[in-house]
Parts: sequence; C-alpha cells; structure tokens
Amino acid sequence: MLRKLIIATILGVMISASGTSASWAASSIESRIQRYQDNYAAYLKNDKALADAFLAGYNNSEAQALVARAIWYMEHGYMIYGHYKYGGTGYIDCSIFTALLYKDFGYTITSASRKYPQVGRKVAGVYSREIPGSDKYELVGTENLRPGDIFTFWKKDSNGSGTHIGHVAIYMGEINGEPAIIQTISGRPTAIGITTSFKYWYGEHFVEARRILDDSSQSPEKPWQASLPVIPDKYQLPPQKPIVPPAEKFLSNKATSQFRDIAAHWAEEDIRKLMKSGVLEGYPDGTFQPDRPISRAEFAAALVKAFDISKKTGKVFLDTSSHWAKDYISSAAAGGIVSGYNSTFFGPDDPITREQMAVMTVEAAEIDADVKGSLKAAYADGAAISDWAQDAVLAAGQKAIIKGYTDNTYKPGRGANRAEAAAVISRALSL
Repeated sequence: MLRKLIIATILGVMISASGTSASWAASSIESRIQRYQDNYAAYLKNDKALADAFLAGYNNSEAQALVARAIWYMEHGYMIYGHYKYGGTGYIDCSIFTALLYKDFGYTITSASRKYPQVGRKVAGVYSREIPGSDKYELVGTENLRPGDIFTFWKKDSNGSGTHIGHVAIYMGEINGEPAIIQTISGRPTAIGITTSFKYWYGEHFVEARRILDDSSQSPEKPWQASLPVIPDKYQLPPQKPIVPPAEKFLSNKATSQFRDIAAHWAEEDIRKLMKSGVLEGYPDGTFQPDRPISRAEFAAALVKAFDISKKTGKVFLDTSSHWAKDYISSAAAGGIVSGYNSTFFGPDDPITREQMAVMTVEAAEIDADVKGSLKAAYADGAAISDWAQDAVLAAGQKAIIKGYTDNTYKPGRGANRAEAAAVISRALSL
C-alpha cells in the first residue's frame, strides 16, 4: 500500500497538535468510530448503492472520473466535517471538498463557498421551483446539466439580514432516473453522501449550477490524468477498513504499461505471480515500487492471503486496534505466525527485518524449524542473529527461501523491501 495509506496508530497521531489531552482525543475517536458504525448500514443501503449504480455506467471520461474520485473519498477518505484544510487535519467541508476534487484533476478553484458565484460559468436553464399546491420543490432543466457541474445553495447570514452561498455540491448525473449530487452531509460515516431529492431543503435553497469542465470532458476521447487522492497527515476518524487506491482507469484514460518498474527486475517473475493471485498490490500510477520498504503489517497481511489462513480471532494489540491490517494481524497471531514486541505492542508500521521475515514465513508455510547447523558457519554475521530467530533463519536458509548476501552475511536486522518480500513468499509457496 502507499506509504501514507498505512494508517498511524491511535496513540499520539490522532491527538491534536494544539495540546489536546490524550484522554479527550481517545474519547473523541471512540465516539466517531461509534458514529461511523451506527450509520454504516444506512450508508450501504442508500449512498453506496447509488455510487455503485453510477460506477456501473462509468465511461472513462474526465467528468465521470471526477465524480468517481468523489465516490472514492466517500468510501476511503474517512473525513470529519470541519472548516479546516483536509490534507493537514482530516477535516472537510463542502467547498474544501469540491476544491479538493478539482485540484486532483489539475483545476484550481476557491475553497470558500461564498466565492462560488464567480467559479466557472453559469449553466443556463437550470432552476428549482415550488410545485403548485404543494410545499415541495422540483429541479427544472436537468437536461442541461453535465456530470461535474457544481450546485450552489443559499443560507441566511448569521444576522438574518441577507443570504450567501453556504453550501456547494457536485452533480453526478441522473441515477435511477433522478438527478444526483455528492457532497458533505452530516450523519454519513465519512462525512460524504449522495442526495437525489430536491423536494425540500435542496429545492428551496438551490441557487444555480456552474460549470468548470469543457464539453470535451464529457467524452472519453479527451486525454486526462488525475493525481493520486490526498491522504491527510492525520485522521480524526481512523480508517475502519483497508484503504484501496483507485484503479488505473480512474487515474487516467491513457493506456499505460502496468508495473513498468519491474521489467527486467530480478524479482519480476515472483512479483507478477503474487500480483496475479492478489497477495500483493501495485500502486495506482502503474508501478510496483519493488525497492520500497515493506512493513510488518503489510507482510503479515500478504502471508495471510498467500497461505489462505482462516480468519480466526487472535490477539488485538493496542497499536493495531484501529489499524487497517487489524484483522490480518489478528488472524496471523491466532495461527502463531506473528507475535508482538510484547503483549501490548505489535509495531504494525515498522519496517520488517530479515530475521522477522524468516520467522513469520517459516510459521506460515509450516516449515520444520527443528534443523541442525551453525549460524556462525553459515553466515559471517551469524552471531548477530537473535536467539528467537535462529532456528527459523536456518530453516529458511536450508529451504532456499531467504538467502544470504554474496559477502556471506545475513544482515538479520536489515529492513526488507517489497521485491524481497515477494520473492520470499513465492519461494515458500513453491514448497
């Protein structure tokens, strides 16, 4: 996973730099997690179902890719509503969210909702009206709208003497025959939700639709490319499931050579093997980054997937309770594959060392570690290998799963990279 997609532990990182106490921060996090869980069933039934319906008709145009990015943030952003810059805080509001989406596609627009009457150009013929004989409203002129258009809504000034643009949203197109917008909404698990009804508040408060994208953006023929989503420096709501980067088709409509950075790499065959089976993943930009360090959590998750380890409830460490890999680590712990530094801490985001990798792999592959031999004879630095790892290092070496270096050293404390992890797991699977 992307480095910043490896979520920081609940200790310390979630605490505000302003000096908020640890107990207060923990309480806030717990309440946000509870709110997420309480709202999740309704989100799946409504917002997620609408999002899936939109993505089913995805046409690879820039306009629809922008909407798909909004959906990605709804599913993976873990945003909390607040008037702060999302990238630094994990907070979001309607105009910051809209500006964030457009910035991901190379467009710079204001993050202040009051200034949206000057954004782009007005879409003619789109307005809301009160239905005669009713207190309900309807949206008129939807045939003039295009995905990616920005909707603006008025709110009363704080003194009640006037109005201003106080809310903005992104038009998605029609979903199930109804005009749909995606925006910040309270009561949604990640502060983002989808609305298809303009009968009440959204109809009464609608001002206008504004367009930034040109007409060619509606066609997949226009070349476009988006940056990776923004992952905040810290989260107010810890991610409750693994964050999956957008697929390549949501990042560009240009054909790219997938995993171009592993061509002729010494571990190319092993990497492609594990990519195909879903044990390891590449990055959205079409790279694998084989020389990037791999963490203890990532390696544990790969082993659980590679060896199809049954989901059992095992140890949940203090620093994995809100981690994306919690279930993988728990299953690995239940199977005796991993252990923590102590009974409390696992260190999920620490780079995995070669001797740790040997122990975990030998356990996952159920290799007999009751071996005979001398580490001092096998490796010039054999005396540096930890007592708890010696049998596994010998077994992994004799099975040619983890080899020493050409200078006859093992380097037990050296961090492993993604290519090495792929090779080790592939060799263990071949047994």
